[in-house]
Amino acid sequence: MAVRRLGTVLTLMGLAVMAAMMGPGTSGRAQDLPATVQIYEGSTHVGYLGPTLPVEKALANAAPYISAIWYFDRFDANSPWKLWGAGLPGPLQGFSELTFGEAYFTVSSLSFELV
Repeated sequence: MAVRRLGTVLTLMGLAVMAAMMGPGTSGRAQDLPATVQIYEGSTHVGYLGPTLPVEKALANAAPYISAIWYFDRFDANSPWKLWGAGLPGPLQGFSELTFGEAYFTVSSLSFELV
């Protein structure tokens, strides 16, 4: 139960951050959102603002620097934490797409801006 609450809190925090970035008077359309997301060496909690795409395509040339991405699936009560791991075979991946507006934890070997 505590893990579910933590995931819900983290998801809500991610959405609140995105809402704050959009600011008052914006329509919420993609062109109003920031063009980049800062990824830091180590772990970073980010709201994904790009279009829903397969993970490898969404990461593009940044893929070699991301070793893992964690996602909290609030609809899966039995196993809410999902992992995408670089180099894992497809059947072992916990998810295959980055979804617009969702919050993720990334694990990176260096800092960069994801475009």
